[in-house]
Amino acid sequence: MRPTPETLRPERTGPEHRGLSGLRWLAGLAALALPAAALADCTEMVDLDRESAAEMLAAMVSPEVSALDQLFAFEDLMCAGQPGLRELALRTASLSENPVIRGQVLIRSIFETEILTIRLDQPEEPTETQAERLASDPMISLPVRYRDPAQGCMSFVDRGICDASSLATVFGTTLDISISSGSPKLVGSFAYEHGDRLNGQVTLDGATYPAWIALY
Repeated sequence: MRPTPETLRPERTGPEHRGLSGLRWLAGLAALALPAAALADCTEMVDLDRESAAEMLAAMVSPEVSALDQLFAFEDLMCAGQPGLRELALRTASLSENPVIRGQVLIRSIFETEILTIRLDQPEEPTETQAERLASDPMISLPVRYRDPAQGCMSFVDRGICDASSLATVFGTTLDISISSGSPKLVGSFAYEHGDRLNGQVTLDGATYPAWIALY
């Protein structure tokens, strides 16, 4: 369902990578052969020293560093043994101009959530029904019952698969939601640009609302 990167990682030899030796090089080669969403698991957690962490944070958003090496800096940081450093890496990556890096922020955040919460905003000209809905219940909470990061999908019913009747899919920097059975029935589409939220819209009970999802 998802495209597989075809380019294997070249050996890092530039000055920006001095001090990065010893970090998951072989594991990274294997990871690039998987769909992007499958990169959420680390083969091991590595405690990073201050100098290496600072170097990788800078490399991750530097326009002088190749897109591939930015991705590997992000992957190394997300497998750091320090939780605070992993959060800092996510927040720093959210500022990246590299859509692959931003896609990884989306993937990491969405597939680690237990409840996907959609917050509804007011349309420019709300109907009476929309105004009542926003006044009484402006949030939709969807407990995640099943997830398959390798396929980039999750379901809100537990049937051992990503059920098409209750499905969210991640592709690149977009998230699509479709729930046609149970309650609530809705269709939503969101896009990630920068920062800590996904922006988009949701159609619920025949009415469309601007909406957003907090990532962290």
